[in-house]
Amino acid sequence: MENKYVGKTCPFCKTVFKEDDAIVVCSVCDMPHHLACWQENNGCTTFGCTGVIKDFIGSPEKTPDIDPITRHSDTIQPNNDEEIKGLAPSVEPVKKQDRFETLFKSDKRSIQKDSPVIVENITLLIDHSTEKLMARCSFKCLTDKPVIAMMLDVLCTDIWGNVLKSVEGVQLLDLKTKKDASFGQNTPIEIPEKATRSIDVRIKKVLFDDRTSVECGDFICVLDEPQTLLDYFGNPNVAEQYSRETTKKAKYVVRDYSEYWQCTCGAINRQAESSCSACKSEKSKLISILSDPAIAERAATYTQLMQQKAEQEKKETEERIRLAEEQVKREQEAKEVEIKKAEKKAKNKKKRKKAFIVITIILIVLLGLGSVGYFYGIPLYKYNKALDMLDSGRYDAAYDEFKALRGFKDSNDMLNECQYQKGLKQLQNGNYKDAYSLLLELGSYKLSQNKLDSCILEWTDAILNANSESDSISFKNTVSLSSSQATAVYNKIISYIEDHNEFDFWDDYWHFTSNSARILNLLESIPSTYGDSNKLIKFFKDAKTGDIHPVQDWIISNKSLMESLWNYGFMKDFAQDDSMIAATLTGYWETLDGNYNISFTVKEDGVINCSYNLPRPTQPSNTAYYSIKSMIWVWTDKDDNVLTNVYRISFDSFNIIKVYCYSNSKTYTLYR
Repeated sequence: MENKYVGKTCPFCKTVFKEDDAIVVCSVCDMPHHLACWQENNGCTTFGCTGVIKDFIGSPEKTPDIDPITRHSDTIQPNNDEEIKGLAPSVEPVKKQDRFETLFKSDKRSIQKDSPVIVENITLLIDHSTEKLMARCSFKCLTDKPVIAMMLDVLCTDIWGNVLKSVEGVQLLDLKTKKDASFGQNTPIEIPEKATRSIDVRIKKVLFDDRTSVECGDFICVLDEPQTLLDYFGNPNVAEQYSRETTKKAKYVVRDYSEYWQCTCGAINRQAESSCSACKSEKSKLISILSDPAIAERAATYTQLMQQKAEQEKKETEERIRLAEEQVKREQEAKEVEIKKAEKKAKNKKKRKKAFIVITIILIVLLGLGSVGYFYGIPLYKYNKALDMLDSGRYDAAYDEFKALRGFKDSNDMLNECQYQKGLKQLQNGNYKDAYSLLLELGSYKLSQNKLDSCILEWTDAILNANSESDSISFKNTVSLSSSQATAVYNKIISYIEDHNEFDFWDDYWHFTSNSARILNLLESIPSTYGDSNKLIKFFKDAKTGDIHPVQDWIISNKSLMESLWNYGFMKDFAQDDSMIAATLTGYWETLDGNYNISFTVKEDGVINCSYNLPRPTQPSNTAYYSIKSMIWVWTDKDDNVLTNVYRISFDSFNIIKVYCYSNSKTYTLYR
């Protein structure tokens, strides 16, 4: 299970959860604890909670040999000698799950004026072991400033709605809250009025760790249940599109309250905060996209593209499976043929050995008979001699012998067998060009066509993994591919490209090695209508012929080609290299609301100039240049030493970037 609690605080020991901590989660209140803290406390720290362990998060070796579901005490034990003396031996201990009874509970979240905390829920419990009433309140901190203490009143009413005496001036002390942290749930507040059946909370003061404090107003804003994006749009595809354009955590419609606003992720923020503290989304962008009438159209377009992509991937997968199955079938058939051939060869060899003596005797006799021996005995001898040559791998000699027999017995068919066996031997030895020519000439003889397909695929693999361009040139000048063969070769090329995402693999200091040349020759052997063949040919041809230099000019002139190949890792790596990223970014970028923009333009001297209005840190006085190193925009001095990180850039797509500003820790999405 993913450890989503890292960075949050354990309610027992008040320390932050780390990645490798063993953490358990309560089945009732979902409160996380360190495993050791849960055991030391004999269960959940939330006052009155009777939950057991629902989830365990951590390494298996951290799990003790105890059933995690029952890892707490079932009974309430006496806690001092006086209680031990007063407990009669015949009285059964009170079971923990029977000790507390909930008399009242409210999960309505509320905020008071000027309050930096939310009241998340309040519960009224009766402790049957003491018959005392206890209030349990849970709060959430909304500020980055740690809260160390809080003063509040608990308002009480009876079952008829009559106001009872309040519990005033309750103090929660020694707090160490962080933003979005929950607290207060493990501190019980005793309610003296036994008739109390309903409670409410009023926060009076909040004290921060810098010793400043705030007094909360009487006005209370109840946070309604947020409207989901699905309810708002009425279409799951549009709701998903909104999430894609804003944040993956998007669930709800953005809503304003008096001093606060609720983000699409559900977090509560002050009106002064333009971006959500939890998901970092900009409020203006969230509202703008929410009311954008074109979002439904974009969602439909995206859905259509995804369906087309899925269909294309399905077709390609089915084609690859079909080719693989055919290859396996051909190999199996070829194996069976080879086995039968070996058996037949052994059998024939044995027969020929036995018959050799008989043939010799017959020849002697036939020689004595004159012409009969000449016209039959001699050809029979040569025929068997040719068979021995074929069996021993002397294919050319056997071919000449069978050819000289001029149709004796099945010598004409054996000519094809000689070529077939020679082709298989050439294929086995990696002489693909010769094997291809021999097998192609044989047409439909035996398994020649299947072996021809195998030859093409093995030849393609050999070219892709070679260091020389010559074999790929031979392939391009020799083969004539059928539709299924072209598809198989294209799929192998694409798999090879996808397995080598780093552009340095294809290039050596911007002078292309044989890698791109071999790919280019293979691509030119198949129709340009296959997938991205035409686009890939254009790129590798420009690179091979030197038209890609100077690189900056090529990038600026070929952005549409780069965009169409953006799904290939090597193209992204090429475009984001330190020496080329500025050229890749040329153009005008701006946020959807138009408030921020970046413009990269090429001056007459070829220098790329940049203007922008994004928030930025104070520029050092000795700044000489701006530069982009490893996708981080930096200011440098005249010796190219980095002075300050300004922005961090990442691509969502070819025409969408995210820019993280180091000055305010905010991220902006810009569109070209």
